[in-house]
Amino acid sequence: KISPEKNEIIKTPLNSTLAEFSERVSKSSDFFGIKPTSYEAALKRAHYLKDVIENNDGYRIFYKKGKAIASEETIQRIFKLTWFATPYDVNSEVNNGRGPADYKISYGERDSTIVEFKLAASTSLKRNLLNQTEIYKKASKSISDIKVILCYTKAEIVKVSRILKSIDQEGAENIVIIDATNKLSASMV
Repeated sequence: KISPEKNEIIKTPLNSTLAEFSERVSKSSDFFGIKPTSYEAALKRAHYLKDVIENNDGYRIFYKKGKAIASEETIQRIFKLTWFATPYDVNSEVNNGRGPADYKISYGERDSTIVEFKLAASTSLKRNLLNQTEIYKKASKSISDIKVILCYTKAEIVKVSRILKSIDQEGAENIVIIDATNKLSASMV
């Protein structure tokens, strides 16, 4: 009998305070109106994927009996799993001419981003980083692109760093390098 009364004592002031706060935020800022672009949304998901692989044992899905087994297709399919409850149109193997891009993320006609996945071991990595997404962007009328590179070894990470430096892309925001090397247990470090 007392519980509903206490709930009401707390609920009424809390609701009015939250309503007032929301109204102030709504009137004095763009807080509720700012929506991420397809680029920002895709980049956040690429970083989320990176975090899960590097810090939450996600790298394990890329190995069988200690050997790397994943292909570009594997990581592409896993990326699809990060797109839940989104207003963005997420399509894989989009071919608007000049070959299929791994992903095209879009929100209407004017906001689209191409996302390409690469294995660091690829012999054509440098050429693809220089040319591939630019061609896909032009064919798809996209403004942005993101390149995600999966590395299985420390040597591959060094190789990717060397390539990025040679093409003046070292530290580029739109290039996400994922360290999928086997990790030691924290108790072993």
